[in-house]
Amino acid sequence: MKIRCVCGMIVPGEGVFMKEDKYLSKSYTDRVKGICAIMVVLHHLYLYGGLFAGTPVGTLLGLSGALAVSVFFFYSGYGLMLSSQKEGYIRGFFRSRFLPLYCFYVVCVLLYSLWTLWLEGTVPLGKLVLSFFFGDTIVANGWYLQATFVIYLIYLFSFSAFRTAKARILSVSVAVFVYSAICRFAGLGDWWYQTVPCFVFGMVYHTRKAQIDRLLKKCAWIIFIAGGLLYLIISTAVSILHVDPLFNWIHFVFFVCAVISFSYILSGTPIIDNAFFALCGRYSLESYVSHGLFVMLINYVFFGNTAIYVSTVIAGTVILSVILKMIYTRAIPCLFRAKRSRPV
Repeated sequence: MKIRCVCGMIVPGEGVFMKEDKYLSKSYTDRVKGICAIMVVLHHLYLYGGLFAGTPVGTLLGLSGALAVSVFFFYSGYGLMLSSQKEGYIRGFFRSRFLPLYCFYVVCVLLYSLWTLWLEGTVPLGKLVLSFFFGDTIVANGWYLQATFVIYLIYLFSFSAFRTAKARILSVSVAVFVYSAICRFAGLGDWWYQTVPCFVFGMVYHTRKAQIDRLLKKCAWIIFIAGGLLYLIISTAVSILHVDPLFNWIHFVFFVCAVISFSYILSGTPIIDNAFFALCGRYSLESYVSHGLFVMLINYVFFGNTAIYVSTVIAGTVILSVILKMIYTRAIPCLFRAKRSRPV
């Protein structure tokens, strides 16, 4: 008889290990996020430091930033759809999720302001003001957090106003399109909105997970290969045909399909499920926002050697990520912790 372990107890089941329960679990997706965080850092080292410039690896690194962010948005959409099933989650979302992240972002704005003041002797006032709102930010790569705040507000409104999954997903889809159109016609870079539809894809995926799991069980490798090929074909086509950036997003969805199917295939193996990627995943947010501080140094300090520059960025990112993690998980939650009434 096949057995499986539940809460430390051995009970009858379908097997010791179930891929369907693993590949989108929080612990496993955190490891994939760790890989994506590494991709983002390498992407910016390529852009600003010339890491592997002029080589096929450099070409891949040039693409890796947007691809990694598309996965981040997918996991966010899936995770919020899943969390919405918890009793009281929507009601407490603004206080427990939105405000702590925004406070963390404010800390980053202040940190970047001091860093910029030290390097340049001045802080651009207009950019500093917009940093607290939307459209520009002094935080390197901070557009992602600003976009996330907008998506969070869309999510909160849609899930508070509607009760059915279809209505919620439809309202979020419409709002995401409106958001993308505003960004497009306001002249913001296409990175502000091209990968955001992957958030909606994550929501849809959650509602169809049982059916998709059955499909993955039968043909995960086919989905992986098809998703990768469709990404390559469509991304090449939209580049040649000069498709309007507003509609240049579907290839990111196919890339996410390839990533999810591949993570399903590798679930239960140490290729992804290992201590290193677990550590990277634990600090994925902090490394994302902190590495820009050290990437900026290339404009002010002559390193003379790419290896020294890369080592400086990595070492600085690791140290600062640990500090920011303590601020985000220990200091900031104290501001929103419910006050306990004193015993009479």
